[in-house]
Amino acid sequence: MERPAAATPAFLAEHYVYEIKMLRTTYQLLSCTTEQGRANAFIESFIIHARVLIDFFESEPKRDDAVAAHFTRAGTFAAVATKSISRDLRRKMSKQIAHLTYSRGGPDKIGAADRLTLLQALEKDHEDFKRQVATEFVACFSNEPAFRRRHFDRCVSVTAKDVIKIVTTDTHLSLRPRPHGDRQ
Repeated sequence: MERPAAATPAFLAEHYVYEIKMLRTTYQLLSCTTEQGRANAFIESFIIHARVLIDFFESEPKRDDAVAAHFTRAGTFAAVATKSISRDLRRKMSKQIAHLTYSRGGPDKIGAADRLTLLQALEKDHEDFKRQVATEFVACFSNEPAFRRRHFDRCVSVTAKDVIKIVTTDTHLSLRPRPHGDRQ
């Protein structure tokens, strides 16, 4: 697959690493909240970031979509772990989060086991992807801490100010300073 001109280390370091960071952050924050409004916001955010990463790993490029294959040595990427995500879980992600449907409610909501399944599959494909990236993209992950699930099982007291701080401070997200107003 031919690499688009926009498939740069700066793009991968900023946008892809942001998605991984937000997936991990929302997973952890969700386990640390007891307030239902916050929990709902964290669930929705987690699922949106999961969908973005699933599409990145599994999709063929359309128009200006970035896909994993654009960044690998071979120009291909086989998303083994995310391909194993069940059709039922994919349906729940679509029906319960991304669309207002009559099948949105009920007892079969996206639960902790579903979120763990998604996190584990995406982390596996993330590790496979990092092993396959072309040489010019390796540095995008140089400051990334290793994923350890036990770190996500610890719960700390989280305030809105803490959430803002977690989401906006990270030294490895970009290879360059961001202009004012760019998302972190």
